Amino acid sequence: MGACGYFPLNDFSGKMKIKIKIGIVILSALITAICFFDKNQSQNDFLVLEKRIKIGDAYASSSINVPIFRQSAIITTSAGKFCAYYDKNGNIRVSLIQPSGEISSFNIESKLPQNLLGDGHCTVSMGYTDDNNIHLVWGAHATKPRYFYFAASRENVDWLAQNPPVPEEWQDFITYPQFYNAEKTSLLFYRVDADIYVKEYERNSKQWKLKYGGPLLTADGADSVYIDKLAIDGNFIRLSWVYRIASESDLVLNDGIYSIHSDDGGQTWRKSDEEAYNLPIKRGDVAKFVEIPENIGIINQNASFVKNELYCLSVLKQSETTGLFQIYLYIFSKDRLLCLREISNNKYDFPLRGRGTLSLALSRPSVAISEKNIHVIYRQNKTATIASVAIGGACADDWSYYHLPDLLGNWEPNFDPLAWSNDRTLAIYIQSARQGANDKMVAGPPAKAYLYEIKEK
Repeated sequence: MGACGYFPLNDFSGKMKIKIKIGIVILSALITAICFFDKNQSQNDFLVLEKRIKIGDAYASSSINVPIFRQSAIITTSAGKFCAYYDKNGNIRVSLIQPSGEISSFNIESKLPQNLLGDGHCTVSMGYTDDNNIHLVWGAHATKPRYFYFAASRENVDWLAQNPPVPEEWQDFITYPQFYNAEKTSLLFYRVDADIYVKEYERNSKQWKLKYGGPLLTADGADSVYIDKLAIDGNFIRLSWVYRIASESDLVLNDGIYSIHSDDGGQTWRKSDEEAYNLPIKRGDVAKFVEIPENIGIINQNASFVKNELYCLSVLKQSETTGLFQIYLYIFSKDRLLCLREISNNKYDFPLRGRGTLSLALSRPSVAISEKNIHVIYRQNKTATIASVAIGGACADDWSYYHLPDLLGNWEPNFDPLAWSNDRTLAIYIQSARQGANDKMVAGPPAKAYLYEIKEK
C-alpha cells in the first residue's frame, strides 16, 4: 500500500469483507487528511479563547450585520463591551455585555425600507468618543442614514430600554461611514458620490463637523474611491485606497494601492518624503504605494495596522501564478517593504464581478499587531480564521492558525480595535448570513450572534 493507495478486496469475502470496507472508509479519511493537509488546520500558538457569549438573534436575510467595512461591530468601554446589530425584526439592538457576562439591551426602531434592509452596505457602524459617548450610524448607501449617540453606561442602557430612543436623520447622502480615534481626536470617514470626506467630532457641541472644507480624496474620472481600514498609532494615521475604474463589462477593475499618512491626527497629510499635500488630493497626485498588475484583480476595502513603525497591509487579490484569489500581507518598516506573505490557501476559483454585494469563497481580511505578534483575521470555507506569527518570524513560514467553531457563511468577522489596544484582546463579532445578488435579501430565519474574546498569550 502506498502513502495514498488502497487495499485490494479480491482475496476476502463475507463479513470479513464488510469489516475491511468499514476499516478502509476510516483509514481513507485519515489518509485524505494527511494527503491533503491544509496549513490552516494547525494550532495557533499565540492566542487563547477566554469567552464565547451569545449576544442575541440577529437579522440574517442579508449580510447587513457582517461586512468588513463595519467600524465597529463591538466597542469596549469601562462599562463593558457594547455591540450593535440588526435584530431578527430588522431593528437596531444595542447590547452591553458586562465583564460578568450579564447582558443589558435596548432597541432603536430602524425604520429602514425593505430594499435597504436587504442591502449589506447599510450596516450599523459604531464609534466611541472620549466624552464617553457611543455613536451609531446606519442605513448608509448613497442615502441619508440614521444617527444616534448615547452615554456609555449601564444605567443609561437600562433607561433607554424603558424609553425607546428616536434617531436623527443624517443631513448628507453618504456611504461607508467609519469611525476612528487618533490620540487627540475622533474622525468619521465616509463617501459622498465618488469622493472621500472626513468629519471631526467637536466635544463641546457634540457635533460632527466637516473637515478640510471639502473632500479629502477625489475620484477624478474613476467610478469611486474605496479606502481600506485605516492604520492608527497615536496621532500617526496611514490611509490606503484603490480607485474603482469604469468598465463596460460586469468585471470589476480596481486600480491601486495608493497611500498617504498623517503625523498629526489628520490635520495634514503627507507623502513619504514628508512634503504635505494640498487638499483635496486628486487622482494622479499620489504615486502607487503597491503595484498591482493590471491583469490581477484586487478586492477593495481591505485593512491595515501600524505599531511602532511596523506597518501591515492585508489585501485580497489574485495570485500572479495560479489566478486564484488569496489573502496577502505586505509588511513594511516605515516605507520599506520587508516582505510579502501569502496567508490563505483558497482552492476555489471565483470572478470579481459587480455590482452589488458579493458572496465570495474567501473574505476580505483584517489585521492586528502587538509588540510581539501579527494576527490576520479572515474567513475561509465559512469559518473564521486567525493566522498569527511572531514579529521576528513574520517573513518566515512559522504561521499558526486558529479556527472559531461558529460558521460565518460567506461573510466576515469584525473585531474591536479598542479592546485590542487596551489589553490585547480580539473581541470578535461572529454571525452567519445570507445575501442575494444585486443587494437583495434572501428571506429566512435569524442567526445567532456571538462575541468571542480571544486573548493574546
